[in-house]
Amino acid sequence: MDVPIGDAQAQNATATFTSMVDAQATAFVLQTSDAVATEVYGTQTAEFQMTAAAAETARAQSSATPPPVFTMNGTFGISKPLDPCNLSTRTSGTVNITVDLLRGSAGGQLTGSGSQTLTGLVCQGVTYDVQCSSSYTGNLAGSLDGSSGALQLAGQLSGSNSCVFTNCQQNGIYFDCPAPQGGDFSLPVTLKGTVNLSSRTGKGIITSSEMGEGDWHAGE
Repeated sequence: MDVPIGDAQAQNATATFTSMVDAQATAFVLQTSDAVATEVYGTQTAEFQMTAAAAETARAQSSATPPPVFTMNGTFGISKPLDPCNLSTRTSGTVNITVDLLRGSAGGQLTGSGSQTLTGLVCQGVTYDVQCSSSYTGNLAGSLDGSSGALQLAGQLSGSNSCVFTNCQQNGIYFDCPAPQGGDFSLPVTLKGTVNLSSRTGKGIITSSEMGEGDWHAGE
């Protein structure tokens, strides 16, 4: 059936309007999709930035706050003034100290040794030379003040020593020297000092009544 001209124009107008509406709808969908994608990207970027900032804050707090348990490795030396009638060998070695901030406790291990040769010593009118050596290990336990960092440890040193005498004389007359002296020993020892909780370092004094006194440093 023939379509009247008026109807054809109406159909063309309808088709044109429909195409325009479809084009606008497509553009709106594309714009909306772009906006949604932009919003999602922005949200994800913001979340990532917030996560990164939180991680950086956590790292900063972690570096500023010492772990509840940590170990410091270091060295020490111990000696006492020379007494020709009561010999003691100068020794040095390593010290390892572990602290527990939650419990306020601490423990340590020592390993030390030393040797020395002395000549022309005089004890009760007898002149002699001597060569001494000593080695030992020790375990210590004690406390740590979490506020001040004050550290106090005590324990025992277990080891052995030996002294060999030569060139013994009295009033210019030489005689046979005493037999080598020494043997196993177990001696009390104390270690005191201060721990810097931020840098995880410590230093102080180590003392043994028989071996003398000296300094210790750890974590540096």
